[in-house]
Amino acid sequence: MEILNGFFNLFRSAKSRNNLYVFLICFFISFFTWLSIKLSEDYTTKIKYSVVYRNLPVDKILINQPPEEISLNVKGKGIDLFSSFFTNKRRPIIIDMNNIITEKENETFVSRVSTMRFLNQIGRQSGYYDNLVDVSPDTLVFVYDKMSFKKVPVKLNIEYSMQKQYWVDGDVRYYPDSITIHGILSLINNYTQIETSSVKLDKINSTISLKVPLKSTGSEFVIPETDSIRIVIPVKKYTESTIIIPVGNVFNDKKIKTFPQKVEITYRVSLDNYKKVKSKMFTVVADSIGNGLVEGKLIVKVKNAPDFIEVTRVFPEEVEYIFLR
Repeated sequence: MEILNGFFNLFRSAKSRNNLYVFLICFFISFFTWLSIKLSEDYTTKIKYSVVYRNLPVDKILINQPPEEISLNVKGKGIDLFSSFFTNKRRPIIIDMNNIITEKENETFVSRVSTMRFLNQIGRQSGYYDNLVDVSPDTLVFVYDKMSFKKVPVKLNIEYSMQKQYWVDGDVRYYPDSITIHGILSLINNYTQIETSSVKLDKINSTISLKVPLKSTGSEFVIPETDSIRIVIPVKKYTESTIIIPVGNVFNDKKIKTFPQKVEITYRVSLDNYKKVKSKMFTVVADSIGNGLVEGKLIVKVKNAPDFIEVTRVFPEEVEYIFLR
């Protein structure tokens, strides 16, 4: 504590404060003089950039991992390097692989290219065009396999429930229903289908149009042409109604009479199709339960009905009969 008090006592007088100001001014003058001398000297430094490869061969698939970063060996005045370090935005360097030759080696194709070939590209993009000495690594290696293609169906993973008095009007549709995958032949041959992610919808009361992602293939060497499909569930409100239809005979060589001679069909139909339903659109027949006509009862079957309705009940389900002479 005594040492600190003694230190502060030095600056309590006006003379001491003036001496401090002179000292600080001299210190900063000396510091900036030293700094300007250092910044005027030549320096060599390494600066790392991430890299993106463009225009790879479209008929091949890359199976190795080229460097994700390159190191730029830059030489210049200290002041230039210092200022550019803060002003350059350090965007990824884009390396254009167009017109790079590949050579076949065993079952693969290989490109080996010196980074000096891209020196002008790298210099312009980095902002160190006049200061770039070289790039590390000195060689980039790309290993490819032949690109193969296969078309596979899409499998829906969907569960849904309908709100009361609503139903699916037709079929659940999805686009596309099959897709092309591409990649290494030995891998894509293992795929017989591509599944969607799981979707669960509850109490639907209107038409659904939904974009659904596909499940990942789990391999960077098996690539689907799209990562999602669209599912459409057409939904309409329905009403339930009944209609009386006479029972026909499917046995052309025998005449029978059924009891009762007419049955009641209960069906669901959307409201906009309700008035379209006519009795002539239905065909109901009495058919034998086993092989051939036997004593007992016949099953009532709805042979024809409008495709825009859903038959929910036939009453009675069986009829008695007698032979007619």
